[in-house]
Amino acid sequence: MRAKFQCALCEFSRGWETIRRATKDEKLRMRAAIELFRFMAENFSSEAVPAWLGSMKDRLIREVTGNPDPYKRVKEEDNERALKLLPAIRAALNSRPAGYDRFREACKASVIGNAADPDILGHEYDVSSAVSLLSREKFAIDHTRRAYSLLKGRRVMLITDNAGEIAFDVILVEQLKDMGCEVIVAVKESPVLNDATMEDALKVGMDRVADKLITTGSDVIGLFLNAVSKDFLAEFERCDVIIAKGMGCYESITEQDIGKPVFILFRVKCEPVAEDVGARRGDNVALLLE
Repeated sequence: MRAKFQCALCEFSRGWETIRRATKDEKLRMRAAIELFRFMAENFSSEAVPAWLGSMKDRLIREVTGNPDPYKRVKEEDNERALKLLPAIRAALNSRPAGYDRFREACKASVIGNAADPDILGHEYDVSSAVSLLSREKFAIDHTRRAYSLLKGRRVMLITDNAGEIAFDVILVEQLKDMGCEVIVAVKESPVLNDATMEDALKVGMDRVADKLITTGSDVIGLFLNAVSKDFLAEFERCDVIIAKGMGCYESITEQDIGKPVFILFRVKCEPVAEDVGARRGDNVALLLE
């Protein structure tokens, strides 16, 4: 997906919030804001992919402010809140019939977790509401049945998105294991926005459920095959199906020839993505690209 007109304000707004979180030094904030204006003027266009733009913008802010992880506290808090909810979510899932019904509920829990994304213009979230949402949320685009048939017994890579959310992904990995899948889970190599890193994955116990836990080898949002490590690419090539979390993965994967089926799970949090995927803001999407 390429950038739309509305993306300009959202990118700058989130950049401004990141600067605010990164430093309290007024001079540094001013310098970072000037660099942000310059970056947007030089790089924003209808040809830009929002996830790539956001990655480079966030990298710039970290370099200018000297803060390697402006969202560290947010990530820690979201992980803690999400972990407290896992027993109730597991209980809700276990009340469903084993097989497809339970898999679909695990996908839904994972997508509800994707709402945990701070500083997106006009988007609010509350991780603690996940349990109540599970019983009433639906998918606006629902390819879970096709995905269930495709995934059973296969070698699967799960590309994670945000901290907090990754705790809900543990539930999904557990269901995939019950379906006979071998599951490789990939997180970011280093901080970018509130995306999950190895520290977050270990905090929520992902290492105890996944067959293998790796990093993408980069700090780039979504999945850009030209920006990952050789080790990640080797694991990627050995997998049969990819499960990708978040709007960044949607934005990036739809601009590449991935060469294998991709099941993308995300909450629609902005109008440009809503228009592109054919849903509404606030909708849950389970999209299988074959």
